[in-house]
Amino acid sequence: MVKVFFQKDLDKLLSEKFSSCEKTEYISQIHEFKSQVEQELCLKSTIFMESDGSTWSSAINKERFVRGISEFDGMNNIFFGDIQKEARENMKRRRR
Repeated sequence: MVKVFFQKDLDKLLSEKFSSCEKTEYISQIHEFKSQVEQELCLKSTIFMESDGSTWSSAINKERFVRGISEFDGMNNIFFGDIQKEARENMKRRRR
């Protein structure tokens, strides 16, 4: 079984762990911290589903490949079907 985590799961965990942190300090740094935690989770996960066109995803994908842990990785269209392809086609139609 594969357990899938979403950002709302991380948001909940971080708000609980840092509940005693000063609010303004928490707000000013939480996005950077979340990104670092998400990168580490993605690096150490069994499977990583890269987002097409995302430099963040691309960096994770390359790091996993270099470490030799990308055997089961793929594009996130496995979860979302051809949503990205449809979005690109819609953008092309709008430009015409």
